Amino acid sequence: MAILYTISGCIRCEQAKNTLTSQGGSYEEVNILEHPARQTEIRLIHHEVITPIFFSEGRKWLCEDMLFLEMRMGYEVS
Repeated sequence: MAILYTISGCIRCEQAKNTLTSQGGSYEEVNILEHPARQTEIRLIHHEVITPIFFSEGRKWLCEDMLFLEMRMGYEVS
């Protein structure tokens, strides 16, 4: 399952959610402010906690990687 890690009030997080949702992407959103224990998951793969960060199929995409995400998975960046 794809996971998008977000925080409340983050414009980039909202953009990432809108992009994924507009393309019908299936993912779980995890707000790390509401679920702080889940920050460990980010640290295990990225070694620092940042948002938004998207994990799918064993790969990670940072906000700056959204254009790559569009090419790789068919998601369109708004």
